[in-house]
Amino acid sequence: MSSTVAQIRTNFERALWVVDHATIRSLPPIDEHVNVLPGGPVLPERLAHEVLAEAIRVSKRGVSRRGLNVRLWLALQIAAAFDGSVTTAAMLDLATGQLPRDLQWDLQILVADGKSGKVRTLTAKQLYNLGELITKHLDPAAADLADTERAERVALLTSVCHALTDATLVVPPTSTSYAVDESGVWAWRKGPYKPKDVAPSDPLDVLTKAQRKARKKKGIVEADPTSDAVEDSQRKYGPKDEDDVVKPRATAFDKVRETLREAVAAVGAAGSTTMPETLRAAADKLSDSFAAWGQKTHKSGRVTGYFGYALHALIRVPDLLHDQRGPFTDALAGPLLIQEWALTPASTDIVDVTLTMVHRLIASGHQILDLLGDRHYSYKKYNRWISKLWTLGVRPVMDLRANDHGAFDYGAALVIDGTPHCGVPEGLKVIQGPGVIASKDDHDLYAAAIDARAPYALQRVQTAWQHRDGVTRWRCPARAGQAGCPRFEASMEVAVANGLPIVVPPETKTNWCDKDTSTIQAIPQMKYQQEHYLGSHKWRASYSRRTYIEGAFGNLKNHRTGNIHRGFMQNEGQPLVTLALTAAVVAYNLRELETWHTRASELHNANYWDSLRSSDKARGTQTKARLAAYAAHPLHQKTVHQFGFVMLTEKEQAEMDAEHTPQTTGVWTSKKTNRPLVTVARRSA
Repeated sequence: MSSTVAQIRTNFERALWVVDHATIRSLPPIDEHVNVLPGGPVLPERLAHEVLAEAIRVSKRGVSRRGLNVRLWLALQIAAAFDGSVTTAAMLDLATGQLPRDLQWDLQILVADGKSGKVRTLTAKQLYNLGELITKHLDPAAADLADTERAERVALLTSVCHALTDATLVVPPTSTSYAVDESGVWAWRKGPYKPKDVAPSDPLDVLTKAQRKARKKKGIVEADPTSDAVEDSQRKYGPKDEDDVVKPRATAFDKVRETLREAVAAVGAAGSTTMPETLRAAADKLSDSFAAWGQKTHKSGRVTGYFGYALHALIRVPDLLHDQRGPFTDALAGPLLIQEWALTPASTDIVDVTLTMVHRLIASGHQILDLLGDRHYSYKKYNRWISKLWTLGVRPVMDLRANDHGAFDYGAALVIDGTPHCGVPEGLKVIQGPGVIASKDDHDLYAAAIDARAPYALQRVQTAWQHRDGVTRWRCPARAGQAGCPRFEASMEVAVANGLPIVVPPETKTNWCDKDTSTIQAIPQMKYQQEHYLGSHKWRASYSRRTYIEGAFGNLKNHRTGNIHRGFMQNEGQPLVTLALTAAVVAYNLRELETWHTRASELHNANYWDSLRSSDKARGTQTKARLAAYAAHPLHQKTVHQFGFVMLTEKEQAEMDAEHTPQTTGVWTSKKTNRPLVTVARRSA
């Protein structure tokens, strides 16, 4: 993908605005119930690029060097991410070949030598050197670091990345719903030997663009995977049970570190100044110190292996509309921005990473009511995941794996998929959801079965997240008017008159037979309960909002938008890789802001707001106000310069350069032809 000259200038100006407004701020400490704790440190806000520049500065004495600085480096990386590549070559081409010459002088991409007056241009070596400084001073994998030093480096890097992302969140959310997911990102370098317990890599994932074209030219077409292949892959390499915790695999650096240390010790003991072969061999084997082997779900549905990183993200999604039952088409929540994200080595357990993102979001003053996650999250152990969300007042929206659709007895009531039932017919106790390639008829049959079982469910009158303790209260379905029961005679006549099912009560009286409501304590078997009955129309409308985060990852990896693929960055190590992904996330958010403004404006023109139900009018008013505020925001403004390609003559270039140099002038001649090139300023003695 490529941008026009005007788009490049606009993208760069927006990237520079983000860098200039990315401030690092301390969040208030909170307890497990999201109460702000007193006495927390209040640190002054600082610009992220200044903090990063201070951390990598070799000497604290003297003045800052002219030319390339951290501010420009970050802005170039973000602007380059708009065109899907954050390599040094892409950043250099943007700086020296796609920005106007006067702007290059203002940003010190062009500088005049203090002694000779020669015009010097930004070089690739300068970009590489700054990247090496960042790695040297911030890489937590560096040898001989104490644990506290490693933690400090990670904290500083994380705060810089968060500050850059937060600068793009210029439209406050109008919703309280978020979706979470994880996506695999391939490392640039080839990984070490793949462990046997990791699924095979999909051949299409490791092919280069040229190899793909060659295969297509030869007529090689990959066969579509069958459902059996998908199921076999999920069964062999997918999660096994609710206690299955992902064991972090050692990164490439971990496997080589001990060999390196032993070799260094051998050099010191022998008093030698040359590198022994053991040390050289170990250094040659050292791959990306931050990457690891992991597994992800391929587009085909199969589990495949990859070497790289895991990108975890929380994005805003719309709240449910009033009485919504069909496909979701709501623009009231504003832009679908990546609100929180984290980058870890592949195969890192998702629980602690995700809970950290949730805590940070809540500490920032945002409310999370619904948190949508796929089956990768629902199978997690009760006391590690669901109970933590309930404590925070968050209600999960999730699907279940095939072997999670079980039932257990609780006081003569049958708990199915997190909801207690009474008198459920045998054929409705276990209802498997439609498969990946299910037809419309399969989905209709599933919906009909769920609707047939729903009247047997007890009516919930207290949720697990209501008091944040996991305790729930329920009412008999006959007392709730959903069915008839011989033990509650008043319900029989109503059930017959309205065609409701008749419950066959269990032989033993339940706790709900004699009481209006009864309690179920917080137990692991209740971890699947949700706001809406699993499988119902309302639940399907709610869970369908997960497609927004799938779309966000799709945009991040689509070659016409984010273009995150193997090779979009050619960096190694946690600092540079994390900063490269930060640039991609920032570029995504800036694009999404513009996309939202376009679609929301179109709805406004179509009198969308006037057609809203009264219950949604308030949100519509909020969205209109946010739309107007963003229209006047600097991130929405396009470059004020209207220009095409301008070929400067030798005289015009010299005059422009002279404006940025001292008063006395001289002639700069070519060493090869001895011909005068441009008139430049020369510093007087």
